[in-house]
Amino acid sequence: MIKKMLLSTMMVVSGVTMISCNRDDDRINKETENSEIGAISLKEFSLEKTEISVKRGKTEKIRILSGNGNYNYTQNLQVAIINLSKDKEYLEITALQDGGTASTHVTDIKSGKRIKITIHTTK
Repeated sequence: MIKKMLLSTMMVVSGVTMISCNRDDDRINKETENSEIGAISLKEFSLEKTEISVKRGKTEKIRILSGNGNYNYTQNLQVAIINLSKDKEYLEITALQDGGTASTHVTDIKSGKRIKITIHTTK
């Protein structure tokens, strides 16, 4: 009789412990999901235009409409020089020759989105 009561008590305690642990796991999983959702908040990357004409020796700007603040870009130093403005709101393009065309890619580092820009240089 004592063995049956002891066995029954152990089963009840084990069941309560398992249910209690399961509830903790659910709480931890919800906290983890919320922190992961809040941690990644990237802005869409977009430019004012993707094609521009620039006179030799002059500088024109392409406004960055939205993005995450850090950008990489390729250069074609035979046709034009590209710089990011100090406030990171514009790409500044200076033509080095006339009558040339070049393509460059600007990449938002955080999102990985890449946009192609075509540069035409004129007299």
